[in-house]
Formats: sequence, C-alpha cells, structure tokens
Amino acid sequence: TEGAFMQTYGGKGANQAVATARAGGEVVFVTGVGNEHYGHAMLENFQRDGIDTRHALLTKEAPSGSALIMLDNEGANYLAVAPGANYALLPTHIEALREVLRDAALVVMQMEIPAQSVLRALEIAQEEGTPVLFNFAPAKPEALAISEKMTWLVVNEIEAEIDRKST
Repeated sequence: TEGAFMQTYGGKGANQAVATARAGGEVVFVTGVGNEHYGHAMLENFQRDGIDTRHALLTKEAPSGSALIMLDNEGANYLAVAPGANYALLPTHIEALREVLRDAALVVMQMEIPAQSVLRALEIAQEEGTPVLFNFAPAKPEALAISEKMTWLVVNEIEAEIDRKST
C-alpha cells in the first residue's frame, strides 16, 4: 500500500534466530539491545519464540538498533541503519561466551556487530571446533577477509560485488 508505515521486529540475525526456533531448533541468541522499552520488548518477543536470551547484552550505553527500510514502486529497497546497542557488543563480551560457542552445534553470524567482535567470535569458534555459517551482510568498509574460520559463507548480491582491493 502506497504511503503505509509498518513497524516490526527484525534484523538479519534476529530473523534467522526466530526462523530457527520456529523450525524446532534450540537457539541461544547473542545480541545487544538498549535498556529501554524497545530493547525489553525485543527480548520478550524472542523469548515467546523459545529463544534463550540470557546472553543478550542489555545496555544503557546505547539505544536498541533500528533500520528504516523504504520500498520504491518497483520493489527495490533502500535502507538506513542505526546499529545502536549492537555496536556495544565488544570482544570482551564475546570472550565471556566461550562456553556457549563451544557447546553450540553451529554458530550463525553476520556483520551486524563490530568487526573486532566478529573476528573474536570466529577465532573462538575455530579454537573450540564449532562450525560457523557466516553471512557477510551488511556490507561494510571494514569487511573481513574470507578465512578458514568460516565453515560456510553466505553473500548477497551487494556483498559479492564488494571491491576487495578497497578492504
């Protein structure tokens, strides 16, 4: 509908966590959310789907992340993202989750947290022998080098076209 506004929960990682839980998987979701109405509502929403959110970072340092997605008449989308509390999830938080990463059957990751946190999670998963499904989205200037730490790699059209010389 032209001119319609809709607000929903989401994000690449959140959507994957919910889909996995709804398909019957056991999910531990590590994310950062703001200690405000939206952050608490997101965590409650995940919990309703049976997702373990005990390791989510609830912070007063930043609001919950948000994205504005607009669609043109042909269905192409345009995004504006404010990562918020996702960027408060630092390598020290990841290090504290070593046991969670070790016990996981699979770690699914994206570039929605700081690159140094992604790198630390990849290192720990490799050290613990846990396979990683890595999605390079969203594309960022500080894109990581493809490595053996990534068991499986997913790229969307935009990420596949990134000029590796500039990263």
